[in-house]
Amino acid sequence: MKPPQVSVTVTGPTKAPLCLTWKEADGTTVTHVEDFETGYVYAAITQPDLTFLTLKGRWTKII
Repeated sequence: MKPPQVSVTVTGPTKAPLCLTWKEADGTTVTHVEDFETGYVYAAITQPDLTFLTLKGRWTKII
């Protein structure tokens, strides 16, 4: 089974938080703001039924 392909748009300077956006095959839209200096990632998600979610979490470094 072939995984779905998603087009991701990245904006922002290279050393500041990055903003990534994409649309899933089911119509879900996702925006991530990833701040590697503080270790936080913020997400805003709109599901196909228009439910809106906002999330905040920390990155975990795996070596």
